[in-house]
Amino acid sequence: WESRVRKVKPELRILGRFAKSDVFIALNLYDSQLKGKPAWNAAKLRCQTAWTALFPQSSPIFGSAIHDYISANVTVI
Repeated sequence: WESRVRKVKPELRILGRFAKSDVFIALNLYDSQLKGKPAWNAAKLRCQTAWTALFPQSSPIFGSAIHDYISANVTVI
């Protein structure tokens, strides 16, 4: 998952995973200079590697809809 902070310069991007519904664990922070598919693929791999290093016995949750991750107060834009 990725979250953006746009009201600061440079913009920030936070990559992380959900441990369970409503529990997001931020793993990596990037500024707006993360551009291009190779850079994003490397960032996603770092996020997955960080999860495995921190939680070797636990997998993040996976789902196909926003409510698989967040239980309430969701606005999809």
